[in-house]
Amino acid sequence: MRRFVCWLAPVWTMAASVYLLFGPTYTTVRESVAVGPDGTNIRTGVISKSQSRFEMQGWAAAMPLLIPVMVSVLPLFGQSSRGRQLLSLAAAVILTMFCLLLIVSIGIFYTPGVIALIIQVWQQKTLRSAV
Repeated sequence: MRRFVCWLAPVWTMAASVYLLFGPTYTTVRESVAVGPDGTNIRTGVISKSQSRFEMQGWAAAMPLLIPVMVSVLPLFGQSSRGRQLLSLAAAVILTMFCLLLIVSIGIFYTPGVIALIIQVWQQKTLRSAV
């Protein structure tokens, strides 16, 4: 279970970043209207086109989406239990700030990653207190 929780935040943030980069996030709607012989408007068609962030902005769109992934990977570099706990706490704080700053756009997608990091901090604390 402990290993699962350690990998949950990085896997979630990576999946959210991939979806936000390649998923349909932009939609363009075009409507064409023609004027009939009697002066009335005739709706001839509506064209809707969806595009991904990558299609709109290219690889430059990937850079901001890599920030939460890099932050959520931090606890994996902890050498000791105390190190992992501190890195998990730092990652949880940083990712929480990221989510709060971008809550109206992409921040909500990373909220489960924050929850996983908080669970990881709590789990590390209970393991240390049991020893």
